[in-house]
Amino acid sequence: TFTPRIMGKRGLLLGGEFRYLTDWYHSKLRAEILPYDHSQNSREDSLRGAFSYQGTSFPITRWQLDTDINYASDRDYVKDLSNSLASSSSRHLERRGDLRYLGDDWEFLGRLQHFQTIDQTIAPVDRPYARLPQLFFQLEKEALGPLFAHLETEYVYFDLDDAVHGHRFDLRPGLSLQLENSWGYLIPKISGRY
Repeated sequence: TFTPRIMGKRGLLLGGEFRYLTDWYHSKLRAEILPYDHSQNSREDSLRGAFSYQGTSFPITRWQLDTDINYASDRDYVKDLSNSLASSSSRHLERRGDLRYLGDDWEFLGRLQHFQTIDQTIAPVDRPYARLPQLFFQLEKEALGPLFAHLETEYVYFDLDDAVHGHRFDLRPGLSLQLENSWGYLIPKISGRY
């Protein structure tokens, strides 16, 4: 879809959206460019644009790759040129890639996530942390009869310019007894957290 917009005080904005769909992959790519914004004072600030890509693919059985990448050329782009109320109030644009594996009794997630802060009035220490990376593992497996073993574990490295960097490790093992009948169920559970 090609969507040009003529704005009296700014000029011609060229926009487009491309969607792609197969059995194992779907994506949406949106881009806009304003080659010359007549309302800007300097020639260097007159070229403005934005880009957005969301995609999901299933390259191999049980594997899933999700991507969400967003970019704006300047801090006022979304406020000045967006035609949706939701995006015009955005203060951060997300850039994220997820790799997920779904096993029979377990799941793994690897994530890289970063943000472009478009509201420059937000102090650097108040901006969102990047997760470089986040690794998550979850297990729920039948151990013996109605006894189930549970495990959730996560590691994240948080990164932010001019701020404290840090590692977080979270481990939650547990056991549950799943007593189920046609007239009701009872699931006592014990777990620990480190």
